[in-house]
Amino acid sequence: MKTIDKLCKVNKKYENFIELIERILTIDDRNYQSVKKELSSFCDDYFENDSQILEYCKKNYIPFDEDEEL
Repeated sequence: MKTIDKLCKVNKKYENFIELIERILTIDDRNYQSVKKELSSFCDDYFENDSQILEYCKKNYIPFDEDEEL
């Protein structure tokens, strides 16, 4: 838990993500869809294939090893 707290202090987006996850885990069925939609809009889209992953990494300056399998 200490690590999550530290990350939340360092990165506001991460803190928002954790708050959404907490809400989903504790929400009643009536409100689940609205929070799920909010989380979906917050998160990145799913990748269809490996080339999309590599493209995303390059675009966002995320290091990766092109020789390594994804």
